[in-house]
Amino acid sequence: MSRSLIRKVLRVRVGASAQSRAITKVHCSLQDPSLDYDIINSKGGKGWDATWHSHGPDDKPLPESISILEIDETYVFISNSVPPGLTERWTMKLRAKMIPHTEDTLFEYGLMVAGRAKLYIDGRLVIDNWIRQRRGVSFFRTGTEEERGKFLLKKCVAHELYLEFNNVRGPANGDEDENISPGGPGVRLGGCAVTDNDQEIEKAVSFAKSADIAVVVVGLNADWETEGNDRTTLKLPGRTDELVTKVAAANPKTIVVTQAVSSTIQVDRHGLFSVLVAGPRYRDALGG
Repeated sequence: MSRSLIRKVLRVRVGASAQSRAITKVHCSLQDPSLDYDIINSKGGKGWDATWHSHGPDDKPLPESISILEIDETYVFISNSVPPGLTERWTMKLRAKMIPHTEDTLFEYGLMVAGRAKLYIDGRLVIDNWIRQRRGVSFFRTGTEEERGKFLLKKCVAHELYLEFNNVRGPANGDEDENISPGGPGVRLGGCAVTDNDQEIEKAVSFAKSADIAVVVVGLNADWETEGNDRTTLKLPGRTDELVTKVAAANPKTIVVTQAVSSTIQVDRHGLFSVLVAGPRYRDALGG
């Protein structure tokens, strides 16, 4: 779209352009959100610097890399796409820097892997999804549960991230075998600022009371609508309904934008202006 969908809706509703006055976020993701737009490589581009390493006779990675590449997202599914000459068991080393924050921020990272992985920030181990694992449903049910760790990001500091990723699974309760990950190895790193949902909902209500118009963007993402995993309810996740109900009560001129491909059951929205957005370009439609 050539214009923001939100601005079009506002013009239809109130006959005037709109400007954003305040934004708050209520966390309801199944997993920590992707860090695709939060990290940069050594060239200043989006994503990781990655090196592929064969293993020696001791099953440890050799110091010299067999391949160097840039990876522009934090969900990395390798499948069978490995460089020629790589040993059956291998390690990938991924490095990046966090885009600096404008204030000190307690940040939570989440790490899932089909294989094994560990995350270091500024040389400190933050997440160990390596020594012992919990089997999960990630990577088409061949990966782990999401392991989480917190790190205090300092104001204006580009903290260094180092992710070591191996295609051999770690031992887990009831499954001690350390085999090459079936179905193809992969790793996913997510993260977000630590927030209190009670406080965020209170802020949303406060903003709504003082605003001419309130816009609430809700819905589902790939955590919920994905291959290999069935939803167990048609309700929107977390405290979505509570957020919509309280904001609408605070401001009768509330617009609810729902991003969802599949069916959902939502709170009674009588009197609310609702917009359904679906498809791979929904972020562009909302943003401009």
